[in-house]
Amino acid sequence: MRPRQLGHRRAKELRDVFRALPKVADEDLDSDIIEGLRSREPASDILDAKEAGLRGAQDAVLLELAARKSGSWSLTIGAR
Repeated sequence: MRPRQLGHRRAKELRDVFRALPKVADEDLDSDIIEGLRSREPASDILDAKEAGLRGAQDAVLLELAARKSGSWSLTIGAR
């Protein structure tokens, strides 16, 4: 089954939603990625766990924080 392709208008709407939502980045997400997102979308609200003093926090704590930030979501990557 082929993935459904989004129309141009729908894709723009989704980009606008992405830009508007606050984001929480865990400590394993490379700082270069976070800075790249911030430079590409300066209005983005990205909370970096490292910058917020949450280094070593469990994922559940970060997800709880993301849930408290209205409409936010968490950026995470598994450490090896």
